[in-house]
Amino acid sequence: NSMGLFLQKTNIIRDFREDLDDNRRWWPEEVWKVYTPDLKTFISKRPADREQALQCLNHMVANALEHVPQCIDYLRSIQDHQNFLFCAIPQVMAAHTLALVFNNEDVFQDTLKIRKGRTARLFMETRDLASVLDVFLDAIDIMETKVRSPHCGFSHFLLAHNTFPQIKYSSSSASPVKFQLASPAISRAKHTVLSELTKIRGAAAVLPS
Repeated sequence: NSMGLFLQKTNIIRDFREDLDDNRRWWPEEVWKVYTPDLKTFISKRPADREQALQCLNHMVANALEHVPQCIDYLRSIQDHQNFLFCAIPQVMAAHTLALVFNNEDVFQDTLKIRKGRTARLFMETRDLASVLDVFLDAIDIMETKVRSPHCGFSHFLLAHNTFPQIKYSSSSASPVKFQLASPAISRAKHTVLSELTKIRGAAAVLPS
């Protein structure tokens, strides 16, 4: 079930330091070994190690985001309102947790958690599928803003692996702006959410008043 995997992957990403300190390693070896031969280097203060750690972290977040379309499909199928809320609230919490940890090197020093005020707001705003999609979109926009930052390690990951060759250009310069690449996973998640919102709002617009 993609909803379960989305939650599980989010928790594994968020709890990196706590798990490492307890000698638990849940990050998949086939991912982190792309960046380091020893997972413990990710808690190092060396700039080179920190850069590799961020690249791996953002790789993990991108992988989790691939489950967003299936999560939305499942939520759409739930008819009972209470069951919907029971399933939807953890999903929006996970989406904002991913937004919090994305490109955030504090993940390697502590367990990050959404602030209580935002948690309360997410609970209150989660009412139906349209509101869930709005909350997802907010989280995706936060990640997208980080991708555009010149300090985003995911840009380096994309360049190194030739994953997303389209390069955006600045309006003020003919030179490629190498650090303004959008993550394909974030782009796909955003496209899915916006497409679903368009369908819902389009259907609402044609309903008789």
